Amino acid sequence: MKKIKISFLICLLIVVGLSLVSENVSAMDSEQCKQCHQDVKKSWEKSGHAKMGIACLSCHKSNMQLRQDKKKLCSTCHSTGEIQAGGSIGMPQKEVFEGEKVAFFTEDAIPSRHSASEVTCVDCHMPDNKSHTFEIVMPVPPKSENDENVKEKEANKDKKKRVASCTTCHQVLPPELLQREIDSKQAVVTNMQNRVKELLEEKKEFKGRDIYKKAKANYNFIKKDGSKGIHNYYYIRDVLGHAAEQLSSLEEK
Repeated sequence: MKKIKISFLICLLIVVGLSLVSENVSAMDSEQCKQCHQDVKKSWEKSGHAKMGIACLSCHKSNMQLRQDKKKLCSTCHSTGEIQAGGSIGMPQKEVFEGEKVAFFTEDAIPSRHSASEVTCVDCHMPDNKSHTFEIVMPVPPKSENDENVKEKEANKDKKKRVASCTTCHQVLPPELLQREIDSKQAVVTNMQNRVKELLEEKKEFKGRDIYKKAKANYNFIKKDGSKGIHNYYYIRDVLGHAAEQLSSLEEK
């Protein structure tokens, strides 16, 4: 029995040791990448990935090739699967973009037009295939509210130099018209999110009820997506609309 326990401990130490070595090698290799790819390093340092410790070898092999096909790579992390009432929600960008029937009260899957056209995450978040900030570059860069804000002015100047995400494909409409459509859709979704948030507060006396929990899960699901409608406008409206409808129906019996 003692021999078995000793053998188990030895195996455990070996596994942990190999895991630590692997992490160190990954970190070292990522640092080596940055020595030559300074332009990529600079843009990556501004990204959410950098803050979360997602480095070069998280997405790339040591030969610079992607670890997976670009259609699947991002959804390795940016996916939450089925959502649970009262449960935590991961990063649901895949489910929202593809309009999967994972939210509550919805009847049908509603794929986004981009998803149906096989547009991928990197087509919009890396239109030039160079920048690693993964920020969407709007057709018309936002104006700084404060002209004295040097950092914001510099950031907008940098965005003007980069390839705009939408106009790479949508070349017929003027950038100003595209921007107006984006702003309009995001305003609608923001108003819907705010309404559901208000209803959650108004109806909090029913927070123990199943309907309340499911509506709150819908709200958090869309909030976590973070696109304010751009990933899948009609799906997001459907999910929030059903949440608001169900919350409004809650009355004392």
